[in-house]
Order: sequence, then structure tokens, then C-alpha cells
Amino acid sequence: MKDDPLLEFSIGLAYLHRAMQRQANNRQLLILQGMTFLFRYRQLYIAKSHAYDGTACAGMRQAAEYNIARAFHQLGLFTLAMRYYNRAIGVSEEFGGGLGTRDLRRECAHNLCLLYALSGNMAGVKATTEKYLVL
Repeated sequence: MKDDPLLEFSIGLAYLHRAMQRQANNRQLLILQGMTFLFRYRQLYIAKSHAYDGTACAGMRQAAEYNIARAFHQLGLFTLAMRYYNRAIGVSEEFGGGLGTRDLRRECAHNLCLLYALSGNMAGVKATTEKYLVL
């Protein structure tokens, strides 16, 4: 299966999960390999999204950004995670803040709040909550 985004995603996650285990011998290499597969997944999934129109295309792009953000979040690279969470929120805002059931804006905002709270940025938590999480 050449150029299958799901396969790239699965392999990347497997490498990252292995790197997080206690017995991992070469953690940095495993992380590098995992992120290589994940960024290939992102590239393929965004390219695949161009075959669709409107919210379907945007939903796929947003999911790709969100998954990269989650990988960085899992690794403890919070600055990079925040960048990709904000990119995912930006995709939603391109469509007037609504991708329907595909919209990951609230999930991104929740995770951003967690990262802001960990860094002690309570103003960021409040602003993000008021902008994206309050109904």
C-alpha cells in the first residue's frame, strides 16, 4: 500500500509509544522515526483532502494538524503542540468557526488550556476558555 496516510499514522504512533516505554534503548531514534512517519502522514492526508470540497477538506486538514499536536503533547514538547493546536483551530476559523461534527476546535482548546495551566499562564486559560469553550 503505497502512500497510505493511515498506515503512516499507525506506524508513527507505534514508534512513539515504543519510545515512551521504560525499556526503550534508543529513545531519540525512535522518536525521530515516529515523527518522520507522522509528518509523512500529515503530508499525505492534507494532499488527500484536496480531492474534497468545503468542510470535508477542512475537517481532514484539521484532523492532521490535531494529530501532530497530540504527538508533540505526548512527548512533552508543549511549545510545538501549541503551534499545531492553534493551526487546527485556525482551520475551523477559516470556515466561520464551524465544521459541524468534524470540528475539533473544542478538543484543541481544551488541550491548549491544559498546556497553559501547566505553564502557569492562567490568563491564557481564561482567554481560551471564554473564546472556544463557553457555550
